[in-house]
Amino acid sequence: MSEHYIIAEDRMITMKRIASVVLIGVMIYVPLAAQLNANQHPPGLHWKKIRTDYFDIVVPDEMLSEGQRVANTLEYLRPSLEKTMDTRLHKWTLVLNSRSSETNGWVGYLPRMSEWYPVGAQDEFGGLLDWYQMLAVHEGRHMIQFNAFDRGFNRLAGICFGDLGLGALTFFGTPLWFIEGDAVAMETALSNSGRGRQPIFERGIRTLLLSGQPYSYYKAYLGSYQDYFPDYYALGYQMVTHTRRKYGADVWSQVIQRSSKYSYWPWSFSRSLKKVTGRNSRQIYDDTMQELKSLWTRQINGLIETPVTRINQQPRKTWTNYKFPHEISDGSVIALKTGMDDPYTLVRIMPNGKEKRLIQIGYTESISVSNDKICWSEKSPDPRWWAQSFSDIVIYDIQAKKRHRLTE
Repeated sequence: MSEHYIIAEDRMITMKRIASVVLIGVMIYVPLAAQLNANQHPPGLHWKKIRTDYFDIVVPDEMLSEGQRVANTLEYLRPSLEKTMDTRLHKWTLVLNSRSSETNGWVGYLPRMSEWYPVGAQDEFGGLLDWYQMLAVHEGRHMIQFNAFDRGFNRLAGICFGDLGLGALTFFGTPLWFIEGDAVAMETALSNSGRGRQPIFERGIRTLLLSGQPYSYYKAYLGSYQDYFPDYYALGYQMVTHTRRKYGADVWSQVIQRSSKYSYWPWSFSRSLKKVTGRNSRQIYDDTMQELKSLWTRQINGLIETPVTRINQQPRKTWTNYKFPHEISDGSVIALKTGMDDPYTLVRIMPNGKEKRLIQIGYTESISVSNDKICWSEKSPDPRWWAQSFSDIVIYDIQAKKRHRLTE
């Protein structure tokens, strides 16, 4: 073999090694970056701390009574949340944010804490469950998960590099569909509501399966620029609950124990799942989709479908959502358009199927249309104090083509 062929082959091997290192770095960084929290609260807040055996609840003065309720709820739910994870909860710090208009809560490693926002969901999210009860179950389960991951090689990484090392190895070896799917399963199992009982939560997967559009495991989990698949919350809930039904309530505890022991290996979770159940992640996905398709097919047997007419006939190269459609006086339809190619945009679909762009807007959870006017609320973050945000009410006049913000 000539010398220049040997050099070219060596360069190819080097490039493959560099690509592998970069890929592994991205796999660690992307989920871990979501855990970083450097948001600052505005000055002038007076904070109090409520101490319990397992939680430190940090709250502003005006939310002290809500902090007491959260502390009691978490302590009451803790034994049930620990039950199928074979672990005991270590003490966690929880901050209640009184200056945000977000509907959310999170648990993270950097720093090791949780933060909840007091504004409850205004849509079907979570059903009829009280907002703090839902956060207590969902985010409380995340706290239990993170304690369960603190073993084996994960613990060694934590000893050497602190929470950064523990968090990096946890998210390196554990798919997000399990972390979020398990939490959604618990919010459903420990309440009379939860997302697992909401038809809209399973609507996306149900529609795809009954329409004969099966996707591979990797496309379903990692997503696609061309085809729509629901997020890893919906995917994870179905896979987690299917596996529990088939292999027992403690199956995921066994998987975590093994995967944490070998978390330095990128496929440790899937290999551990196969050791415990005989099926890897891809096969569990296939089994889950097959079970769901069979169940949902039986449910619609004999069902008479309501005839529908598709209004928008425009072909699309990437998936696009049209949300909250409202018909107005001239027969056209106002909708909120979002997708891979489109930021949040209000559009008008004419009776002949043609689409007209009205205005691009910020993030919103719904719109209302009446008398040729569109009203919605959108989030406005504070440019300096990132832990603070506001909700503005905005009206758009379709005829005048003018936007007016009602709030100051």
